[in-house]
Amino acid sequence: MTRDGAALYGLNPDATYPGADGPEPGAGACLAAVEYAAGVRGRTVGKPEAGMFLAGAAAIGVPPDRCVVIGDRLDADIGGAVAAGMGAVLVETGTHRREHVGQVGARPDVIVASLADLA
Repeated sequence: MTRDGAALYGLNPDATYPGADGPEPGAGACLAAVEYAAGVRGRTVGKPEAGMFLAGAAAIGVPPDRCVVIGDRLDADIGGAVAAGMGAVLVETGTHRREHVGQVGARPDVIVASLADLA
């Protein structure tokens, strides 16, 4: 995890994210390139690490079991919510859709087509 005393950290392991013209390389793809070039293994500190979600709940003074995460990635958004003991809503406007449930990442509590459907 270190090389010459320096640790390597990445924000998240996302391979891609939705771009205007289709998928674009995500933070995980960039981290993998640096890991390969440096010959060290990095650590992610953002999604889907439960600590990030728990820190957010603590910052607003709400117990994790009273929080709901709304996201478009089963592996990162929904996975992090589940790992932190929070509710999870998958919005089908980004990376994952209902047909990906059971194939990728964690299972959401609710699936909606868009944020407007939450109302």
